Amino acid sequence: MIILLLFFFLIFTSVLPAAEIYQWHDANGKIHFSDIPQAGSDQVVLELQPPDAMELKRSKRIQKDIALTVKQQSSERKQREKAIAIQQKKFARKKLVKLERCEKAKQRLVQEQIRWKNQRRKGYKALQKARHNEKQEQLEIQVGWACEK
Repeated sequence: MIILLLFFFLIFTSVLPAAEIYQWHDANGKIHFSDIPQAGSDQVVLELQPPDAMELKRSKRIQKDIALTVKQQSSERKQREKAIAIQQKKFARKKLVKLERCEKAKQRLVQEQIRWKNQRRKGYKALQKARHNEKQEQLEIQVGWACEK
């Protein structure tokens, strides 16, 4: 298989130098190129040079390097995007947890205020008021801590 490909490559490269390209100017002065000479026009025969094997190898290597670089950059971009998405999810989750914690702290404070209101209706002792004040103060601190921005 490789020998067959090499054979066709050698035939193709030997045919290329035989091809001729003609350059000619039309009546408007535009330059045209063709493989057929034009009658009654100035013609310049341009001979194609066979491709340099080293240049072809260099070109292929450059193309591979470019393709590899593009692939690496794409992979790195995807990794960065994934890391950003993970960070955003973590941030959103933390924010949600913080909001829930804040709401629960506020609910506990409201529940304590309702409990105290009901206790006052029934009558209360000085010790109960002191406990309520202490508990309300603690709950207000918790709300401040849980709801800080």
